[in-house]
Amino acid sequence: MIFELASGTDVASHAIYDPAATSHLTEKEIAGALYEMLYEQEPLKGNVLLYDEASDGITMFRIYVDEQIPEEFVKRSEAKVENLLLKVPSGTLVASGVEYLNNKKEIEAAAPFTPDGRSLVTKVEIPKGNYLVDAYEICIDWDKDIAPLIENETGSLWSREGRLGPMVGLGVVSTLIAIAVLVLGAIFSGWAWSNFWWLTIPIAWLAISALLFKILIPKQYWKKKDEIAARFPSNILVFTRLPDGADITKYHGGGFGPAGRERFEARKKSSEPEKQ
Repeated sequence: MIFELASGTDVASHAIYDPAATSHLTEKEIAGALYEMLYEQEPLKGNVLLYDEASDGITMFRIYVDEQIPEEFVKRSEAKVENLLLKVPSGTLVASGVEYLNNKKEIEAAAPFTPDGRSLVTKVEIPKGNYLVDAYEICIDWDKDIAPLIENETGSLWSREGRLGPMVGLGVVSTLIAIAVLVLGAIFSGWAWSNFWWLTIPIAWLAISALLFKILIPKQYWKKKDEIAARFPSNILVFTRLPDGADITKYHGGGFGPAGRERFEARKKSSEPEKQ
């Protein structure tokens, strides 16, 4: 089984979890009052898989359940973390920013991932049980991997965006500059507002170029771009279900991502007994 999940965060950390495994967390704890518990203890227990890339925004995860990933992605992997325990007692797998953990309203409203969606919380159903997760961070080059496919599959629309985009950008920049000159001139030089008729030129440029951009580039083009970009996930998770009743005490959870690897490697080293 192969699934896609997307997650959005404003606190630079994403979580993948079953709400049934995190139901004991309180709102105070989720709000960040006890960071050590959310960012270390809960992941180490296998209740949450943490993706910590030290930046806000939306990220994608491709989930392989009891399947091997294509060799192409293995070769593209920049980093790999193996055998992370994740408990999925109810079979509902959710991806969200850590700030949305146990947010019942968001979780209930969450839907499966769609390429043109911008959901901050998504979910899928997988067989319930305990899993070992291998996390791959994939190297994707937009210019080499994605852009050529968009150009090939959208034809003239790709070049049309390339021509109209700078026109809109120029309109935005020139309008902002003109407004700044207008305000500064009126405040410090006492210029009459009626002398600024020329301000209509950059505003008209911006309006016309934006209108052309909207008319000449259909919505289907943006959907196609999103669909092509979704073919290249930046993170791949391989879920291997453990047999029912398997001893999970010898496993531990954790996290991945640039900051996540560093966090859990430091925690692992600090917990190891000193060698005599």
